Amino acid sequence: SASATAWRLNSSVKARRFIFCDLPLRLLNYLTAASTKRGEGQVPHTGMLGGGKSYTQKLSSIVGLLGAKFIVCDSSTRNEIAENGHTEAFKITVSPDELSKIPPLSGHVCHIPGPDELAFIQLTSGSTGQQRAINISHRSACHNAWAIGNALNCTQYSENDSGVSWLPLNHDMGLVGCLLFSIVYGFDLQLLRPETFLARPRTWLQIISDCKATMTTAPNFAYQSCIERIGSQELSGLDLSSVRALMTGAEIIRADTCNSFQELFAPSGLQPNAFVPCYGLAEATLAVTFDSSRSGIHTLPVPNNSEPPGDLQSIVSNGKAIADTEIQIVVPGRPTEILTDGMVGEVCVRGPGVFLGYYGEVPHQDWLYTGDLGFISNSELYLTGRCKDLLIIRGKNLMPSDLEWIAERELGGGGTERTCAFSVQNGHEGEQAVLVVEIPQSLLNSLHILDRGIRARIVREIGISVADLVFARRGQIPKTTSGKVQRNLLKQRYLANGLERIQIGDAHE
Repeated sequence: SASATAWRLNSSVKARRFIFCDLPLRLLNYLTAASTKRGEGQVPHTGMLGGGKSYTQKLSSIVGLLGAKFIVCDSSTRNEIAENGHTEAFKITVSPDELSKIPPLSGHVCHIPGPDELAFIQLTSGSTGQQRAINISHRSACHNAWAIGNALNCTQYSENDSGVSWLPLNHDMGLVGCLLFSIVYGFDLQLLRPETFLARPRTWLQIISDCKATMTTAPNFAYQSCIERIGSQELSGLDLSSVRALMTGAEIIRADTCNSFQELFAPSGLQPNAFVPCYGLAEATLAVTFDSSRSGIHTLPVPNNSEPPGDLQSIVSNGKAIADTEIQIVVPGRPTEILTDGMVGEVCVRGPGVFLGYYGEVPHQDWLYTGDLGFISNSELYLTGRCKDLLIIRGKNLMPSDLEWIAERELGGGGTERTCAFSVQNGHEGEQAVLVVEIPQSLLNSLHILDRGIRARIVREIGISVADLVFARRGQIPKTTSGKVQRNLLKQRYLANGLERIQIGDAHE
């Protein structure tokens, strides 16, 4: 049983800092880890971090960040750590089987944690910089999971709900929004690997259909992938009439994506108001807002004091604050200047879900400044972008997505993270825009046309010129484990001439 395993782990090992790898098939080990006193970090398996050297380097960095005493992993991960020369990390590896064979310490009393003690350590995605370790208390974990169900009108231990998820359990959206949520409310949760969804998006929907699931969660790009890769001829055998909540968050929510998904799967019985937009971040355990109106996607025009994100002329509501949680909007960099409804500024959060602080740093207190931009209208939150991602080109404030979505439209698709924009300083010229575009094999002979088309459309729609448009093969844009583009890392590679760019004249080679 989980409790017996937890006791054995607590009784056998004095140091209580562990890293667990490849969690989806080791749920028992996660439950074991959550019961210890000092906290643990969870990381994905090798495939999700690029494999080989990339994965083991990431893992070795996490060991240093947390001061981990053990890495619990399978034999293949252990071998990769050794093969790539991470000697110190290799020395502390231990398999679940080895751990279970350690005899219990005589007379050891299992620690019973209090509500404000550390439950687990959640690593940030690192999409805008280096990873940081977030301390989450038992109170925050339990409250956030309960508040999600409260926003969705769930009843604990009822047979009315069930869920399906492919989200990785090392990510807050999968860990808290799916796994812990299902545990707190006692409903069945079907898990599939992220790679399975990425390879065959229809599998996700088929499992929902087969299990008569009522809830699932995914970022906007997942719904867009279904639109692009599932044809109307593949709808046979799909019954989505049981779904009452398609939760969407983790990135800017596009109304056109949600509406197209709804239209495509309406013949499969998908309810017209199934989409539930939400907003959250790891520093708030996960959830901050939920649209509990059951009215589906609803939008407002972009405020006059804000540049529209990308090609969007309206912004999707992310709903109201979850139970016991407050939101306010302030002037970025000036937290005492609180903005009124409709004014765009930095989103600030206060409530029981806000983290204890970053691991090894000063404990957090009071308001959490999220770094996200948005506005409030009728107590509902509307997101417009992120403070750290701002580009300032010739005095004009832009979000990277402004350029990225234009390029994606020129490529013939959207929402699939094939582009990345950032800015670089160029002497007296000041800040200039750089756009990296991943090109599939099928478009290599069209680079001249794409170059002209993308540049012209950006000038036409935004009014700026791209200083450098880089074409690269698929896989050159680094992403976090949750699929977010790592802009800073790509920028560093660009400045170090580390990108394998495709020259237009060499495209035929």
